[in-house]
Amino acid sequence: MRFRVATAGVAALVLLAATDDDGDGVVCTEEFRTAVVTLVDAAGAAVLGADVRTYLVRTGERVPVTSIIDLIPGSYLILDDNAVALIQGEDEAFRVTADGGAAGAAEATYRFAAPNGCHIEKVSGPDTLTVR
Repeated sequence: MRFRVATAGVAALVLLAATDDDGDGVVCTEEFRTAVVTLVDAAGAAVLGADVRTYLVRTGERVPVTSIIDLIPGSYLILDDNAVALIQGEDEAFRVTADGGAAGAAEATYRFAAPNGCHIEKVSGPDTLTVR
């Protein structure tokens, strides 16, 4: 019986610690989300070493993507949870440009939301871009 009481007490402390300071009852997980695009050439081969950039459409400013994760060849980070504060309203438009050098270039517009201000969530936009 003691074990159950201790477990319940620990669970209550964890839940209390997970709530935010502004009292709105929103609890965000500690995960860190990223959004990725795959670049391919006209033949469908992965494009390596491309220069991929993300811009906030509303301001035209470049959005730095600071996450460092190991991706499969031809995949590139386009946004991460550091951009949550940039998302105003229900969702926000971001323009992604990709310069694949000799393989060509591509561009697409994405929409991301940040439900409860916790994590990015892709609303629309392609998973794969073909450079031409």
